[in-house]
Amino acid sequence: TVLGGPTPLPDASQLRTSIVSDTYVGFASFGLYDRFDVGIAVPWVRISLRADVALVKNGVDVTPGGNVLVLPEDSAQGIGDIALTAKYRVFERDAHGAAVEFELRLPSGDPDNLRGTGVTRTLVSAIWSRAGTVSPHASLGYEFWSAGVPLTQSNAVSARNQISYTAGLEVVAHPRATVIFDLVGRRQ
Repeated sequence: TVLGGPTPLPDASQLRTSIVSDTYVGFASFGLYDRFDVGIAVPWVRISLRADVALVKNGVDVTPGGNVLVLPEDSAQGIGDIALTAKYRVFERDAHGAAVEFELRLPSGDPDNLRGTGVTRTLVSAIWSRAGTVSPHASLGYEFWSAGVPLTQSNAVSARNQISYTAGLEVVAHPRATVIFDLVGRRQ
């Protein structure tokens, strides 16, 4: 760039983004009968987004003023997608037990501010556990979505439905301390 001359048009740009999501969940579970529980989970979600851009021409930073363009940080907060649950214990024998759980996620979060999906989701899961000092547990479920969630602006690619799974251990390390190890995953 010649002093006082125009800034050359860039042939590339570098974009760095930082997205931070903090979620706090209030939940309650009630045993209606010996084998039947219901619950509710209400998430409060805060999303922060920050970005900066550098303009490059022939490998040289040509950003006006020689500084990275920093876009101001923006954030949004509010209620996310509320979950209603119902769990029925199918059987319990010795130290083993199995249950079926239904979870309904309501589209109560704002998808435009990344606080919800904008679709109703229904998860049906099978759960197994064993009691003891070392207690293994596992669950496998399928989640049905009322519609696909677009992943591209043209809506050519979307996410819909998923398989979820959990496997883990609860270890009673001390009468007042339990350590939990979980492997949690999903596949869309």
